[in-house]
Amino acid sequence: MILAGFSAGLDLGQYQAHHHLKASPRRCRKSNSKNTGARTPATVEQVRAVMRLRHDSLHTERAYVDWIRRYVRFHRMQRREDLAGGEAKIEAFLTDWAVNGRVAPATQNQAMNALVFLHKQVLQVPLDEAIAAVRAERKPNVPVVLTREEVARMLLLVEGVAHLAGC
Repeated sequence: MILAGFSAGLDLGQYQAHHHLKASPRRCRKSNSKNTGARTPATVEQVRAVMRLRHDSLHTERAYVDWIRRYVRFHRMQRREDLAGGEAKIEAFLTDWAVNGRVAPATQNQAMNALVFLHKQVLQVPLDEAIAAVRAERKPNVPVVLTREEVARMLLLVEGVAHLAGC
């Protein structure tokens, strides 16, 4: 059965070979080995392959890829080596989104989960230090419906014809 091989721990190369995934020249870079013409998949393609290997939802995959692209643009990264120093870069990115992007805490959590996934699962680089980013502020919940007491106090302040509608 195909899934039995995945649970046994196929790596990304075996997954791509099994599914006949060819590295397209547009989305891949040449590997550093000089004696082969092999290409390594771009980081985004690796994220997709790992997520599909784990059977994550397509919606989660799209959200994570979007956050990873924003992270790369934020730090103006050009090469895979620029991803080094993950904790400090993740912290700077998340802090900027919390302060300047004014995102909700759940959005900030999703961004952090995507970036931790990138480092731990795709790049297989452990994040040893804690990520102490400024947390997004939680918006106060404003009640939509007035209580009976609030309605009674409000009707006492209404005068004239409008007062007839409240009676």
